[in-house]
Amino acid sequence: MSLAQDLRQAKRAAVGQLGALRDQAKLQLHLLSLDARARWNHLEREITALEEQAYRDGEKAAEALQETSQRLTGSLNDLMASHAGHAVGLSTNVRSLMTTPVRTCRPDDSLAHAAQVMWDANCGAIPVDAGDRIVGVITDRDICMAGFTQGKPLGDITVESAMSKSLYGCGPDESVGAALATMADKRVRRLPVLDAHSRLLGIIAISDVSRWARSLANPTVESALTDTLAAISAPSAQKLSTAAE
Repeated sequence: MSLAQDLRQAKRAAVGQLGALRDQAKLQLHLLSLDARARWNHLEREITALEEQAYRDGEKAAEALQETSQRLTGSLNDLMASHAGHAVGLSTNVRSLMTTPVRTCRPDDSLAHAAQVMWDANCGAIPVDAGDRIVGVITDRDICMAGFTQGKPLGDITVESAMSKSLYGCGPDESVGAALATMADKRVRRLPVLDAHSRLLGIIAISDVSRWARSLANPTVESALTDTLAAISAPSAQKLSTAAE
């Protein structure tokens, strides 16, 4: 094997190992604190720059690439190791916190019926069950807005016409950290817990996580909960645009 081939192989090995570690870290990103995520973002930018340099500079940069790769690999390992203990709480599965059983309604039920179910169950949202699967969620806000915009009695408006048809849920074996990440990304406070066939197993709400977090005294869980609430409560881009007009 020539020197050039040796250098290419060393370069590929160094960058490949770092890339694999980055992919592994990405899977655990939702378990990291806000400070850790900021450090991760900085490291990822450096890793991307290193990969671009590897393809651009060829064999002449192999030694420098290896040194930088080793440094970044060490930094990434340190980051994950330093937060592994704190992330234990967030790695708890959703099944441990979800509420069961869950009251539901059907798409062809009236909003008056859905409101009565919420009143009886003392909750602000219920999944919509089509019989073989969950097809949406209806909230007390949805009911109010439909009554206001459609100008009809709630008994004359169907759940299907007012419910959110974008179904955001989670699986029972997903981590609490992953569930919080979904809540933050989709700006929702509750997630139906579904099996592989979209059948309802339970529901997890941010209030469930909040009550559980109080007993942990875990800074990472508290930080993730605060970040999630901030993301859910932040004004949407559409509202900000309207306010600026």
